[in-house]
Amino acid sequence: MLRTLLDTGTSRSVVLSNFVKLNQLVDTGKRVTTWTTMAGSFTTRKVAKLHCKMPELSTSKEVERPCEVDEHTDRESSPYDLILGVDLLTN
Repeated sequence: MLRTLLDTGTSRSVVLSNFVKLNQLVDTGKRVTTWTTMAGSFTTRKVAKLHCKMPELSTSKEVERPCEVDEHTDRESSPYDLILGVDLLTN
């Protein structure tokens, strides 16, 4: 189970790399995205197609969305494994 934050202040969803399989990665060329947070800045270079189920909302629906991959943060040092941004919350 992923520790997940629904964050209306984040423009795109971000997942820790520990939870991404190689076959989920999407080729983005050499694109680099820089993120600025209250805790500091970090960059992402990869995007993964993430499949999510939210049983609290529906027992049968599954959502597939692109998610930025955070390759720099360790799970032990982060309170969340997945941050769902407004890209998922508004679509």
